[in-house]
Amino acid sequence: MLASLAETITDKINHNEGHFVLTLSQPHPFTNNTAFSEKKHVLRILQKNSDTYIQEQYYTDTQHFSEKPLPYTPDTLSTVLQKILDKPYKRVHLQTPSADFFAKVTLKAGTQKILTTTSKPSITQWNSVQHDKNKQYPITPDNSQNLLYALGITDNQQRIIPSRRDKYTQINHFISIIQTLDCLTNPPSELTIVDCGCGKAYLSLALYHYLTSTYSMTVHLHGIDTNTSVIDFCRVTVENLAYNTVFFHNTTIADAPLDSVNANIVIALHACDTATDDALAFAVQKNA
Repeated sequence: MLASLAETITDKINHNEGHFVLTLSQPHPFTNNTAFSEKKHVLRILQKNSDTYIQEQYYTDTQHFSEKPLPYTPDTLSTVLQKILDKPYKRVHLQTPSADFFAKVTLKAGTQKILTTTSKPSITQWNSVQHDKNKQYPITPDNSQNLLYALGITDNQQRIIPSRRDKYTQINHFISIIQTLDCLTNPPSELTIVDCGCGKAYLSLALYHYLTSTYSMTVHLHGIDTNTSVIDFCRVTVENLAYNTVFFHNTTIADAPLDSVNANIVIALHACDTATDDALAFAVQKNA
């Protein structure tokens, strides 16, 4: 069955003239007690001078490794694809200029099953894929200029402000983690996110933008914080961006008016003190 998945991926890569980023993530649970320590594996196309290469990278909990780039040929692509698809990952995400392709590999009672879906492309600028120069981020000044400017990450010339580059990197790292969630393998048409202790909501607003633009979802976002000044900032930002299904609540997590809300994703990256416990209790209550 993985052979057919490899053929599908190869066909999509060839259809897009070799432009792609392939990410494998979420090892199967049975691998936790074995020597397999990888958490994510990435295969991408790179341009170096006038030559084209395949770059293979993989990640553990604490380290990041890059293999030596290989000259791009159909045989090399086939060999590398077969090698990495044999690894015990559940999630496959192929990004190309024409579309994003997702696959979920499940194992039940010794039977392997693959579920697939597609969405519109999350990467729109492919000319900038170069070795050790331009990383392919889901959120960029090219595809998210209004968001990044409203958050104060770029200037009015769409340039990343040097002092805000760490926040830009953090946003994209957060999105790369979210891309591996079960609910995005077969994306629903509607999703609700609650950000507990949201602060200025950089990450949850970026997630809202990414999901609505990449997956064409209807997304409802609720941010909660007791700090009046950050809630005021969030409300002005949302008004400037014309996000009509984003709401901010200046209250505690326990007192937020969300009893009737069915949350799919709960975020608690900025919660402090007992707010972390309140956020976990809220997520459990909502079965998020």
